[in-house]
Amino acid sequence: MDSLAGTIGDSRWKLHLRCGLGYDRFVSESNVEQMLFLQRRYAVGRIAAIFAAVIVAAGCATQSAASRSNATAASAGSTPSGEAQVARASATEDSLSAVKAEVDRLTVELDKLSIELDAAAKSKDVKLTNLAARLDALGARVESIQKGEADISRLNAMVEQLESELQRAQSAQSAPPVSVTPALPATPTRDSRYWPQGYYPGDPLPPRTVYLTFDDGPSDFTIQILDILKEEGVHATFFMNSYDKDNPFHADTGKNLLFRYADALKRIVDEGHAIGNHTYSHRDMAELSPSQIVFQLDTLKRQLAEVLGDRMPCIHLIRPPFGSPWYSDSSTDDARKKVGGVLTDRGLVMLWTIGWDSSDSFDWAKGEWYTVSSTRYRPGTSSYDSKMDRETARILKTADGNASGIVLMHDTHPTTRDVLKSLIEELKRRGYSFGTLEDYCRWRWGPDVFKRFDASREAVTR
Repeated sequence: MDSLAGTIGDSRWKLHLRCGLGYDRFVSESNVEQMLFLQRRYAVGRIAAIFAAVIVAAGCATQSAASRSNATAASAGSTPSGEAQVARASATEDSLSAVKAEVDRLTVELDKLSIELDAAAKSKDVKLTNLAARLDALGARVESIQKGEADISRLNAMVEQLESELQRAQSAQSAPPVSVTPALPATPTRDSRYWPQGYYPGDPLPPRTVYLTFDDGPSDFTIQILDILKEEGVHATFFMNSYDKDNPFHADTGKNLLFRYADALKRIVDEGHAIGNHTYSHRDMAELSPSQIVFQLDTLKRQLAEVLGDRMPCIHLIRPPFGSPWYSDSSTDDARKKVGGVLTDRGLVMLWTIGWDSSDSFDWAKGEWYTVSSTRYRPGTSSYDSKMDRETARILKTADGNASGIVLMHDTHPTTRDVLKSLIEELKRRGYSFGTLEDYCRWRWGPDVFKRFDASREAVTR
């Protein structure tokens, strides 16, 4: 088990397709073929990045489960049942090794395809149908190997079964009962130079708890999302940007999301939700200098203070755009050290739980768009309804009544608005409670966790 976890930890996952603003200049509303191509390209990149993070979490979970299995087997006196469990755990390790091999093969293919994509994007007239089809095929293969998450779940189930068998055997021998109390997972050991205080894959969560988070807002749909949360009595966390990421260089007030949706921001605060920093213009921090990262974070806070006035809360939570450099191919020690060095004094890094990404940002369904004034906004198409079903199924598949999670959604997507009420009601039916990520931080680190950030509030917001 240790060897597999080490191999996974040392790998440099490169499953990432560059889909920055540079390619937007080749796309227009009338060029439907290229627009569809870019959407597919973006979707494959997101799937690949998510699976890379799954592999990292799988390594942590496998290592933890192996330690539990070895300790329990030793206590049981190496029973035949224990030996069988260890054998099955070994088979799971082999399965994960096969998954890694497939990802390595995909890496090579995606690197080759990326070169062709770069060449294709330089010509307005190039036909992209063949390249898009190849991307679709690669995306399907990446999705198919996400079963690695299921392998880890099966391994944990094996260990729990072994613990149960041990307890029954001890009771049958009239020995004093052994109390087997489910424990929260241990936090993986990490170097704070590269992993500032925060939530990362494999970190502990309270039982049967869901934390709803919304990125990239506020938007045309934030008020309606707030209405649903209020009706359901649920609090959430909103990670804000100042500017529409599709128009990051427009500096007029009309394009500034915070001023345009001031009423939504005030309701977020007044109704007990948490606000997090998602940067000024949604830039990848791994590609910025330390001073540029400071500008992205502090400018957002100053503008929030200008909009909210006396309502302005202390901003304790940070979610780096794209999860970078922790959920991306930029996840190198140098990138993490650079970004982490800036974030550590400005807030707690709050990523999301693997398997709890609603997938709303993977694509735009036909009839879905981020503004209601667009002619593209036409809810009710079959594509729109299919995406709603996908988002709901993706979360509920993981929310089995036992696992807890931080859910990633985007209030820029109307499909998320339209699934939210039924999703919350089903999670309640399964016994889940809800909270903000500030609630989570106090649960994990105690009531004084934010004191070191509160002292700097006045200096940043003036």
